[in-house]
Amino acid sequence: MSHSRIYQIADKPVDTDNYICESDFFEHWFVGSIADYVSDDCNRTVDINSLKSLLKHRKAADFDEQNGSFVILPGGKEAYFAQNYDAFISHRDRILTVSLTEFASCGKFAEAVRLMGYAFNDEYGYYTRVNEDELRDVRRDRNGGQA
Repeated sequence: MSHSRIYQIADKPVDTDNYICESDFFEHWFVGSIADYVSDDCNRTVDINSLKSLLKHRKAADFDEQNGSFVILPGGKEAYFAQNYDAFISHRDRILTVSLTEFASCGKFAEAVRLMGYAFNDEYGYYTRVNEDELRDVRRDRNGGQA
């Protein structure tokens, strides 16, 4: 089971009465398709600081500490995914060189497939709520294509 976070990101401040909450997902397609369940057992400050730290580390966003907002930098989306992309390509290249013997015995081949899958679909990934019905992995664009 993954331990992902769902972030509500908007182009203007959201009133606390309109924050997403656990009950928003009781009948949502997300539960049962991607997640087994949702929980409101979280620490908002810790979760936001975690996202902020990740975006800063990957040089994907610039933060305004005064008003608690951020802006995705030009090339920020690519910067965010570069590390996972590099890992994905590295594992793909390993898989392309596997011999029939290695394939038949699993071993390093199975490990490379597993690691390539994690590079593409990180179980600790981040999701954003686009609207009431649409929740998406931050790695997918609005049309459902890969970022």
